[in-house]
Amino acid sequence: MMINRNKLLKDSESFKNVEKDLAYIVSKIAQDDKLLKLLCLKENQSEPLTEQEKKEVLKECVNIVPIVTEDIMSDKGWSDITIQFSQFVRNGDNPEHRDKFLVFNVICNLDTVNMQDFKLRPYQIAGRLDALFDKKALCGSYSINFLTAETIAYDEDTLGVSLVYSVTYFNSADRNDEE
Repeated sequence: MMINRNKLLKDSESFKNVEKDLAYIVSKIAQDDKLLKLLCLKENQSEPLTEQEKKEVLKECVNIVPIVTEDIMSDKGWSDITIQFSQFVRNGDNPEHRDKFLVFNVICNLDTVNMQDFKLRPYQIAGRLDALFDKKALCGSYSINFLTAETIAYDEDTLGVSLVYSVTYFNSADRNDEE
């Protein structure tokens, strides 16, 4: 049986989109001043964050390595977003592409969860993420659609929410670009 080396390389390269997708997702988060303020507990600050503050929040609070450790929370008590892709499957219409799940785990220090007027920080952050990504396009020809969310707690000091989105390849020639 002959193995088509070009086909193997092409299939294995389908995971290279992950790095582009993560860079795109982090750049969208970086542009949302309200979200960054929620993460670093400055939601009541009227002036925008400085570029240096934004860099610090991204470094401290946005993780692209999908692992939860005891020291995942910022030393400053700030909230955290972990981004990961999972459940890769071959796209039925185009086997060179992989559909997948996009997961955001929002983790907050229990002392900062309750904001005011029944607002809970994990859900405020989840709402910002949902506004940024639900029914939007990802790098290449992929659409993002909300699937589910659930409350999560890693220990007695943290509380959060896990958001799951489907990321599905579409043929851009078939897409109606009225969004």
